[in-house]
Formats: sequence, structure tokens, C-alpha cells
Amino acid sequence: MSGRCVTRIIDTLKHLPSITTFRLASRSIDDIALLLEALQVRADTMLLPSLEHLEFTFACSQPAQFIDLVRSRWHADTWEAGQRTLKTLVLEQCFTRRYGPRLPFTSNDSDPLMLPKEWADLKEFVEAGLRFEVI
Repeated sequence: MSGRCVTRIIDTLKHLPSITTFRLASRSIDDIALLLEALQVRADTMLLPSLEHLEFTFACSQPAQFIDLVRSRWHADTWEAGQRTLKTLVLEQCFTRRYGPRLPFTSNDSDPLMLPKEWADLKEFVEAGLRFEVI
């Protein structure tokens, strides 16, 4: 997936604010970070404000980028304003980089206290109801 393709996806999503479920299957390492950054809540804008379920298959990114996305969608300001909508993040066969190691597995059936260290920063969100799985 080229950078131009991801830019087109982001531009298209700007016109579809009511989307509640977004699934992306990609074997690209280079551009998933751009999409994750675009999906983060910013002070002046929010791409897909109604997003509840987010799933990636074959995506490549560092755990910290997924954590930043969740953190931005679950930030205290959005809790207080009742705008927190993200309920699910599922990563299926995702990698840290192309041809690199797979992301550490976890599921909602696991004890949040036992999350792999890479996902420890998601503990508070899982305890608050986020469905988070890496399969």
C-alpha cells in the first residue's frame, strides 16, 4: 500500500464520519503508521468520530502506535464529554515491521494484569471495558 493510497483512504474517511466499524487488511509496513496517526483524536479534529470497532489484519506497526491511538480515543476529555466511542481494537496477524516478529498475543479472556509488557499501557482501558485482542 503506497503512501498515496493511504492518503486517499484518509481523505475518503473524512467524508464518512458516521462509520462505526473499520477493518483494514494490509501487508504494508510503511503506511499503517500514517493511518494510526490520522485516527488519533486531535484538539481541532477527529477522524471517524463514531468509530467503535477497529480491526487490522496483516498490518505492521509498533505496539506504541496502537497504544497512542487508544489513549487518544479514551482520553479523559472524551470520557467527560461522553464522546468515548472506541470499544474494540483487534489486531490479527500483525507485525512490528515487515518480515519482523508478530505482535505479542493477548485476548480479553486474559487477565488485564497479565498483559504482555508491550501492551501494559492498555491495562486501564481494558479494565474500563475496551475489548482488545491480538490474535
